[in-house]
Amino acid sequence: MRIYHLYLNNEIWERNEQDLFKYLSNDRRMLCDRFRFDKDKKLCLYSELLLKYTLFNDYDISQDEFIIRKDKNNKPFLDNKPLYFNYSHSEKAIILAVSRRNEIGADIEYISENVPFEITDTVFCDDEKKYLDNSNSINEKIMRFYEIWTKKEAYTKSIGSGIVADLKEINVINEITSNQFISGVFNEYYVSVFCGGDNDAEDIFITDFDLYKFFIN
Repeated sequence: MRIYHLYLNNEIWERNEQDLFKYLSNDRRMLCDRFRFDKDKKLCLYSELLLKYTLFNDYDISQDEFIIRKDKNNKPFLDNKPLYFNYSHSEKAIILAVSRRNEIGADIEYISENVPFEITDTVFCDDEKKYLDNSNSINEKIMRFYEIWTKKEAYTKSIGSGIVADLKEINVINEITSNQFISGVFNEYYVSVFCGGDNDAEDIFITDFDLYKFFIN
């Protein structure tokens, strides 16, 4: 498994983005056009371009083989290819995880001090709330909140949206489940990837690539 990270330098839609727009799939172009704000449009653009770059450059998938479909739970998959992927974005950052072995899920969240602790009674199980309450400082409590939240998001994305209606039924910090995540702080973001049996990442947070150069040149 590999995990890729892309950071947007700014939130303005510029000439580079317009040049790259034609390399999106038709469905993705339509989705990008629906966004009102440049930042959201850029996140939409670069999420698919990052996936295309990864599959074309690192997994020898051709443009003709790049056919994305969605299963009954609205989870995207690569048609007729034994590769699994999932991406997530928050603020100015995008992560993408790709695995040859099994379904995976990824989530990234910007670490804000304005943490919605009030939702814990609704979405955290008893073990998770106890883990949160046993924090030794407010900073540790914030980190533990994002750890639990991103793990829950990553897990539900791995199995497809809509399958788990009650997040309190998921315990992401028990010994069995916690060993199936790659999780931690990366720059100003908390990242979790549910990798199931594929927890031997070849590379973590690959950042050395130039999407514009790859597609335009």
